[in-house]
Amino acid sequence: MPRLTLVYSLKNAFVARDLAHFKALGITVNELQSPPYKFMPLFFWNRLRELFLGLWQVLNSTTVVVWFSDYHGFFPLLWARLCNKKSILIVGGYDAVADHANSHGIFIKHNLRSKIALQNFKWASEIWAVDQSLIHGCPQAEQQFGVVSGIAHFAPQQLSKCKTVPTGYDSIFWHTVAEKKEKTLLTVGLFTDKRVAERKGIPDFLALAAQHPEFNCVIIGEENNSITANYSLPPNVEVHPKSTPQVLRQAYSEAQFYFQGSRVEGLPNVLCEAMLCECIPIGRNIFGIPNAISTTGMLYDTAVGLAAISTFLTKKHPKLKGQVARQQILSNFSQSKRRAAFKQALLNVKPIQDA
Repeated sequence: MPRLTLVYSLKNAFVARDLAHFKALGITVNELQSPPYKFMPLFFWNRLRELFLGLWQVLNSTTVVVWFSDYHGFFPLLWARLCNKKSILIVGGYDAVADHANSHGIFIKHNLRSKIALQNFKWASEIWAVDQSLIHGCPQAEQQFGVVSGIAHFAPQQLSKCKTVPTGYDSIFWHTVAEKKEKTLLTVGLFTDKRVAERKGIPDFLALAAQHPEFNCVIIGEENNSITANYSLPPNVEVHPKSTPQVLRQAYSEAQFYFQGSRVEGLPNVLCEAMLCECIPIGRNIFGIPNAISTTGMLYDTAVGLAAISTFLTKKHPKLKGQVARQQILSNFSQSKRRAAFKQALLNVKPIQDA
């Protein structure tokens, strides 16, 4: 039976989904989790575990899969290289960008961490990116915000082993469970501080809310009072903490519009989930956002585009528009497509071609 070592820092939803894919394919998984500790003794404890436990797990695996290029991938990818084992490094966003103004991205500094990320690229057998912009870069983000991005920029010699493999989404769970409410605008994220809120487009969201007092505008995912303590909120804005998938599904189902104003993204999970729940999407034209939305909603470039969004919000939109948004995710970002990619890469089983 094939055995795989999966290395990650946090068990986010996308990591858990990949774990489910591996188990569905009959692959036994060794999990090596290294939480992002900043306390030095725990930080070094993680590195020791990756050094010794990583070696043991790699020796007992046929393949190593690492989510994000960072400290936690260094020793497992080294052992895979030395033991002649196949390895897949999955790039999700921050590990292929440098946003100096927002202090985001592994390449904002030329330090040990960025050197390790580059070495991980070198050692990996394959590099999978959730969106093509993380490979080739996003010129729109560079023009608007000075965000430098793409493996082609940071590690051009590794381009030959890069491929785009989007994350997939559970269309059975993510579906409408309530009636849409007219004039509702929603955004979701994990807003841990003001810097994250800025990066995720909260200022644009609040500006839209102020321009449209007739709309009920909802933000989900605040932590540490990152929004309520740093912004003057219009009276039509509700701010809620991080919620369960069931609560999010209810919120997506009720929202008429979903807003994704990020300046840096890979492929936004929350945007795709909202579209599966038939929200009409509005998003900034950067990174994976336009690939997710396509022609099913509205894309905008800078704050100048807020006037165009206002016009879009006040138009009459047929119910079919939300259904088209759902179909966009079903057709392009299904779980079956990602599982087929893993099946081919890990079990050497090629997908059946359509006639």
